Amino acid sequence: RLKKVIEKARSGETVNIATLGGSITEGANATPWTLGYAYRFAEKFAAEYGVNGGENINYANAGIGGTPSALGVMRFDRDVLAALGTEPDLFVIEFEVNDYAEATNGRAYESLVYQVLSQANDAAVIMVFAVRDDMWNVQNEHLPIAKHYDIPVVCIKDAISPAINKKYMAKTKFYADSYHPNNYGHTVMSDCI
Repeated sequence: RLKKVIEKARSGETVNIATLGGSITEGANATPWTLGYAYRFAEKFAAEYGVNGGENINYANAGIGGTPSALGVMRFDRDVLAALGTEPDLFVIEFEVNDYAEATNGRAYESLVYQVLSQANDAAVIMVFAVRDDMWNVQNEHLPIAKHYDIPVVCIKDAISPAINKKYMAKTKFYADSYHPNNYGHTVMSDCI
């Protein structure tokens, strides 16, 4: 599915990208917030795969701080579909630090994934597993969903924890606070995607 989205972008067709998640997706602690990982990813995708500077790439960021996937389900129509004016071709989902003890036990998260995968346009989904500075997230709960639907995963914990654990990188190089990356951290997240 992802290859089809890239081919669509390269051919000059309109590609609609949406990100949905909590404060990390919103761009918290990036200065300015438009340097958050989600915005950087959309810009890099447009530059790499779009035509004429990415003029055929539309983007909507539906990240809102403090929200779990259960609220993401309720916000999808308004904050993704209405913002784009159509269904996303590429959907990036990130709720890894907000879905702690989430009331639906992963059903809300999975329903978001299933909703996008069920669209008529064969949309692609990428799961981003952000992580707190203590290397905690709920990726073990969401990874079975990725495996079931054969969805690519970008695991930030797996990407940065070896460097932090071996003291090659101080936590303060990546994090602005206990939950949120700083500009460097957002850049690393975007680069990983």
